[in-house]
Amino acid sequence: MTGVWLRVGRGRLATLILASALGLWAFGGCSPAPDATLNGGGSSGKGATGGSAMSAGSGGGGRGGETTSGGTAGSSVDGGGTAGSSGSTSVEPAGGHTGDGGAGSCTLDQLECDATCIDGNADVRHCGECDNACPTGIECRKGDCACPGGAVSCSSRCVDPKTNVENCGECGVACAPGARCEDGKCSCLGAQTACGETCVDLATDRSHCGDCDTKCDTKFVCKSGACRCAPGYDECDAACVDLQSDPAHCGDCAKKCDDGAVCALGKCEISCPDTLTECDGACVNTKTDATHCGDCGTTCTDGLECVDSHCQCPSTLKDCGTDACIDTQTNAAHCGDCGTACPAGAACVAGVCKCAEGESQCGAICVDLEADAAHCGECDTACRPDQQCVDGACDCLPGYDECGGTCVDTKVSNSHCGTCDAACTGGQSCTDGKCGCSGTSELCDGTCVDTATSAAHCGDCDTACTGGQVCAAGKCECPGSQVVCDGTCVDTSTSNAYCGNCTTACTGEPKCEAGACTKCSGTLTACGSSCVDTKTSKQHCGACGTVCSATQTCVGGTCTTDVETEPCTPNYTVPNGEGQTTPNFGTKGAYCIKVNMSCVGGWGCNNTSGRTLQINDTARSCGSMPVPAKVNGAYYFEFTGSDSALTYASLTLWKGGCSP
Repeated sequence: MTGVWLRVGRGRLATLILASALGLWAFGGCSPAPDATLNGGGSSGKGATGGSAMSAGSGGGGRGGETTSGGTAGSSVDGGGTAGSSGSTSVEPAGGHTGDGGAGSCTLDQLECDATCIDGNADVRHCGECDNACPTGIECRKGDCACPGGAVSCSSRCVDPKTNVENCGECGVACAPGARCEDGKCSCLGAQTACGETCVDLATDRSHCGDCDTKCDTKFVCKSGACRCAPGYDECDAACVDLQSDPAHCGDCAKKCDDGAVCALGKCEISCPDTLTECDGACVNTKTDATHCGDCGTTCTDGLECVDSHCQCPSTLKDCGTDACIDTQTNAAHCGDCGTACPAGAACVAGVCKCAEGESQCGAICVDLEADAAHCGECDTACRPDQQCVDGACDCLPGYDECGGTCVDTKVSNSHCGTCDAACTGGQSCTDGKCGCSGTSELCDGTCVDTATSAAHCGDCDTACTGGQVCAAGKCECPGSQVVCDGTCVDTSTSNAYCGNCTTACTGEPKCEAGACTKCSGTLTACGSSCVDTKTSKQHCGACGTVCSATQTCVGGTCTTDVETEPCTPNYTVPNGEGQTTPNFGTKGAYCIKVNMSCVGGWGCNNTSGRTLQINDTARSCGSMPVPAKVNGAYYFEFTGSDSALTYASLTLWKGGCSP
């Protein structure tokens, strides 16, 4: 999180505080049981931990921003649940959580980080949010990591954006060579002006003549901030011309040579002398003429002169590979020679870089060793991020005190309130050098709480809400439409123990709906607090409380053993009826009959002499009772015989001994 410590914090802290106040955070790993309050949950039973839980299940954690009240151990009232355990009393968990009726202890304006309550507005380890640590020496103010005073942090260093040439106005904005930072804006020294990334003299610079956007045309130079004709040229009709060779202005602006004539040395002639070359009626020396340099039509531009038939910079300027000739005596980007840039804040004077009076060069910048926090007293001697440089020595800003290697404002610091190492505890905040609870909070047992909403301190420090009650406007009351029955908040519209009122319990008629006990519907039977089908219920098979084992299934009210395969593969299946006789079977080998009767009251064999019989893999003689237990919900009669077995054999059964 440290990569974004400057801008992160205040907004998130406000969100956390709001979420805490609204009770949006619930921890503990599960939701409250249907009759459980949100003041910390517990196991089912009357008086669950930190509240009541009238149905099976465990209660959830307390709401952030509220206090879970200490509940007492309660007994199970609805069957199937265990008694609730005794709850512990906790205090305001603002921004944190109370899981399992736990003990959150943070106030509404605190954060819970690593099980510790901290002030996110001032804690440098958790500034604005947990684990958002400020760089060493930078304080946390109102949830933001910030440099002291008017400084800002740039690359983990506090700088003054009003004067720092590497971060002028904002981080990363560096002033051009020869410029300095004044009041957050880059400005050039002396009479120079910043044009783009270069400081120039608007009075003489051809590319920036008078202002940054004015460039003088060919044959013009910049004088006193205005484009004027270069030496050797005269102005005629807003154009610079050579009166010695221009046939349109020969010797004078108004003198034009006749057609076919040429202008030579300021006079109209029939032809040029041998020492000059004719170029469009002008007699010129191509070794020196800037309009026809070397040959006709080759014009020297951007202030270049024609020397020995080649365009080049004047002797007082240099070609440094830019768009214009450079005066290395004054240009801070090319001071003394091309490519030699002056440090930020330095000017080029007579070809030498010079810092302003009172400043020294440290690396690539000019600094005031008396006031620069990065070079305090001497180059590269940096002050801590929370210090300033005064008279060449590092010190805390006015209004800050040195406490343990950090400059702090003891008027508002929760760790150093009023004086160093005097920390505010229990959620208190430091105001004007004194610890105290913020807003409407009160100090109860050493901790700031909101007595208007705290269930542990409702209305005053000594009143705790119990039995699942919550604190609203400083008074204990049951949530929603619940009422207090035997000291516990319950919903009498659905509670089986308190149905409709605090004295009526549903017994044998276990369902409470809309405040009235209701009977089980159809063929269902009341077993404890549930309506069950005793024909299929493994917990109440045939009768309430008869539990089938893990390897059995309840079929027709009888626990039958579950097996993966049938004892024999049925040749015929007998349906569930009062009396049934199978068709004749005359095979001499094995014959399997599956009987789906809910129970067998009696049975007999016809013409099975010579055969042996097994029921569910258990040997039996014809008609012997009782029959073995069902397998997969049925009885399997398996006959085997010899070669002398009778051809016509059958099995007769009738029901009995069980309910339909």
